[in-house]
Amino acid sequence: MLGDVTIDLTNPRSMPPNIGVQAYAIGRDVEVLVRPGTRVELSGRANSDHLNNEVADIAVTDHDHVIKITGHTFLGDVTVRSVEAKS
Repeated sequence: MLGDVTIDLTNPRSMPPNIGVQAYAIGRDVEVLVRPGTRVELSGRANSDHLNNEVADIAVTDHDHVIKITGHTFLGDVTVRSVEAKS
């Protein structure tokens, strides 16, 4: 609530096939980083449409994992980006 938050899901030790994330951006931003090939379902309530899914669409049969993000914003953004894992 008092600063920006980054949730990095690009290089976990283990990850279940389905993950649920509740993201609340109040006055700041929440950024969720996922690896390529991850299917993202972003829903929720956005004040002035500040829910941003920048991940390429993946066919239902072509995905490794599904991350379901429920975002709520008020003077902030919830953004999902696809990035390569750090080595």
